[in-house]
Amino acid sequence: MIDRSLTKQPQAAPAIVQTATMIEGYGDVYRQGLADWNAIIDGLVKPTFDGVLTLPDLGSAVIEARAAALPDPRQAALKRKIAEIRARVSAGVERCLILRALRGLHGHHFVILGRRVPLEMFAAQADLVTHEFIAELEGVQPVATDGAVA
Repeated sequence: MIDRSLTKQPQAAPAIVQTATMIEGYGDVYRQGLADWNAIIDGLVKPTFDGVLTLPDLGSAVIEARAAALPDPRQAALKRKIAEIRARVSAGVERCLILRALRGLHGHHFVILGRRVPLEMFAAQADLVTHEFIAELEGVQPVATDGAVA
C-alpha cells in the first residue's frame, strides 16, 4: 500500500502509514483493529489506487475514517463514515460529468436533470421560444407532500 501511495498519491502516504497503528494487541482487540484497517483500505485506499474511486485528497479521507473507527465489532460508525465519504465523491463526480455535458450544448437544446436520474437531452421544437417556456414554468405551482398548494 505504501509503495502504491507514493506512486499514485504521495501526500496520502503518511496517513496510510499511520493506519498501521490501528492493528495492535492480541485476541479481540487485534481482530477488531485488523478488521477496521481492512475496511478503510478496501473501502477507500484500494478503490482510489485502482481508479474506481476518485478521491483527490485520500489522506484526509483516511484520517476522517480512522476517527470514526470505534471499538465496535459491527463497525457501524466506520462503515457509515466510509459510505459518506464515497457518496461525497460520487456526488462530485456526477456534478463534473453534468457540467462537462452542459458545456457541449448549444442554445437549441433543453436539458432535463433529476436527482440520481441520467442526463437526458432533446432538441427544442422550432416554434417553442425561450420566453414561452419560462412563462409556462412560472405557472407551475409547487405542491407539498400533503397535497396542499404552496
